[in-house]
Order: sequence, then structure tokens, then C-alpha cells
Amino acid sequence: MASLQNTEIEALTSVQIYQYLNIPTNIPEGIYYIFAIVDFENTIIENNEENNMNFVEIFVHIPVCDLLVNNFVIENSNVFIGSDINFSFEVQNNGDKSSSQTNMVYYLSQDNNVSPEDIILSNENLGILNGESFLEFNNNNFNISDAISAGDYYLIISLDPIQFVEEINETNNTSVVLISINTTEPDLLIQNITTNNDTVNINDIMLLNLEIINQGSEDIANDSEIHYFLSENLIYDDEDFSFEISICQIQQKEFII
Repeated sequence: MASLQNTEIEALTSVQIYQYLNIPTNIPEGIYYIFAIVDFENTIIENNEENNMNFVEIFVHIPVCDLLVNNFVIENSNVFIGSDINFSFEVQNNGDKSSSQTNMVYYLSQDNNVSPEDIILSNENLGILNGESFLEFNNNNFNISDAISAGDYYLIISLDPIQFVEEINETNNTSVVLISINTTEPDLLIQNITTNNDTVNINDIMLLNLEIINQGSEDIANDSEIHYFLSENLIYDDEDFSFEISICQIQQKEFII
């Protein structure tokens, strides 16, 4: 309530009022109307008592926080057990309110959702992040220990996993990338097998061309045999004919995963 005590308003004149109002803290966000009513208790006798009120429309905004991960980039999505995985990302506060201190957790998961079965790689402190600002995390790395089995995994970054920070959106606090973890042992496979002629006569000599790939991370130092069989179907069994090999030419190639 403001007072016009000791304020004289002459006929056909006006006075300018500057009033500071504190917006309540316990109201929801939305559209409101501020009413101003002069001579609220009707102490002044006027020729029109119906025009003592006016209003202005305002929008009450509640500052919010909204944490999310941006630009999550993996430098080497195919890694071997015992080596490091390297990545970078940004943590952004899209809201206009500073966050309180919280944490972020890195997981290795067999799906793209955080669950109790996931492997926790690290749990780190995430300090206060001002509204409409971001933090860069460059040149981050984790070592893939031999306790982790080979296979496809999802690397997950989860911000504020226990929801300590009150946010306008609690569903955008994770970011996920797919990685492949490979064994450090040799791993041989055959691909690109072709022949110079798919129709041959009995006792003909044919040329077979195939590529043997070691997709593991260790070299093969010992000799290894290749056997060839002639079968009437696509199932290998003991009844298949075994070839005798006389000449074998090998060309070394580099295989990049």
C-alpha cells in the first residue's frame, strides 16, 4: 500500500508515482495483472467513483536450470583391451539459473540406458554452472582394463544422476555413443573368397583366391594350417573331400579396423 499523504494534486494536473513491488516467490509461472486502485477506502468524495482503478499485464517467469551434454565426440570408437578410449564433450546449462554443485558419471553399458548392471568408469564432481553457459571437457580418456570383456558397448555420460539439481527437463541429462572393444588375442577370419572359374572338369586345376584377416591386436608368430574341402552342401563334415595342396602364394596386406 502506498500513501498520497501530504501530496496535493491540483485540479486538471497529475503526479507521477514510481513504486517498487516485490514479486512473491511462492506463485507459479504465468500471466498476471497488477491492479492499481487510488482512493482505495473512498475517503475522497468524487464525481465518478468508478474510474479509480487501472491495471497492467505482466508475465512472471521462474528462473530454471537445464543441464545437458553437447558435442560428445569419440576419437577412437574401436579400441582394444588394455588401450585408452579418447573423447571430448561439453556440459551446457540451457537455463537462466545457476546450477548447484552436482556430479557426472561415466558408464559402460550393453544398452543405451543407465542400469545397475552397467560398469562405472568414473564419478566426478561437476561444480556450479551459471545459466546460459557451458564447460568444455577435452582430451578425456579411460583405460579399457582386461576385466572388461570384448564386445559392443555404449559409453554413457550422465549428469546429476540422482537429480540433486532441480531442472526444467530431467530427461536430457545423458549422452550416448557406441564403441567396440576388441580382444588383444589374434582373431582369424576368411573373407572375399573367389575362384577363377566356377565351372571345372574332373582333374582340372583351379585357382582359389581368399583373404585371411587377423582382426585381433596380437601378431601370429606360429605356423597355422589352411585346409580346403569339397562338399556337396554348405555343411562341413567328415564326408567332404580333402584337397592336397601343392602351391600356395601369400601376399601380405594391412587390415585397418
